[in-house]
Amino acid sequence: MTDQGLSPQTIHTYAKTVKMVVASAVSEEGEELYPRKWNNEFIDMPEIRDQRTPSFVGEDLTQIVASAKGQFRLLYALLGGIGLRIAEAAGLEIQDVSPDASTVRIRQSVWNGQKQAPKTHSALREVDLCPSLAAMLKEFIGEREDGLLFQTKNGKPLLQSNILGRSLHPVLTNDEANKVGFSLLSQIPRHPFAEESCSRRLAPLLDRTRWQERHRGYSMVKGDVPFRQLCAANVGLGFELPVTNSCDIPEVAPSCTHSELLSSVA
Repeated sequence: MTDQGLSPQTIHTYAKTVKMVVASAVSEEGEELYPRKWNNEFIDMPEIRDQRTPSFVGEDLTQIVASAKGQFRLLYALLGGIGLRIAEAAGLEIQDVSPDASTVRIRQSVWNGQKQAPKTHSALREVDLCPSLAAMLKEFIGEREDGLLFQTKNGKPLLQSNILGRSLHPVLTNDEANKVGFSLLSQIPRHPFAEESCSRRLAPLLDRTRWQERHRGYSMVKGDVPFRQLCAANVGLGFELPVTNSCDIPEVAPSCTHSELLSSVA
């Protein structure tokens, strides 16, 4: 594979697949038929070095959202604001948004233009939006009552490749950044309040309103929508939304302070 010019990362990916195939052969008792202890140094696996690890900060997403046009402005704001996967965002329908647009329900995704179940069962969830993002979403929906939230002129789901080629990559000015995908938009550092609260009693609460899916077993505030929305308002976005844009989205009042939220928890 090295002689054929494959990169170290690609070789490691192929080797991992082979290891999984070998390990999948089991007896009727569930024991591995061909147990192996792999020694990468002995089999001369190439070392992965100098991996390109692009990343965005809040200022980057502020610029991306401000530069995007039409529905893509809201799309990028949702990806960065609540950590949606692009396939989940493409699968959102008007019925998945609460009347005040403060909560969205994830129940399906779109891949290659086809609706399907989300990537995992834990992806079925409700996500709360901070007030500024909720106002942006509500204004975008307007009088629509059904259909996909994001769609083509014919009402069809958006293709991810088209979004990259026609919107996201042209918006990015750095040549190296043009190679990135949507996943980076959902990894924007959050407000310092979120970092501090993760080490406090609010950590399981933020799970219901934000991006942490690994603690989904906590359910004590699942039905407490006002408190979930209070948490979402104070966690914030980690980036700035345009005061006005092509959808004529109004400016919203600031949320309550960090100390006010901690007082309400106590």
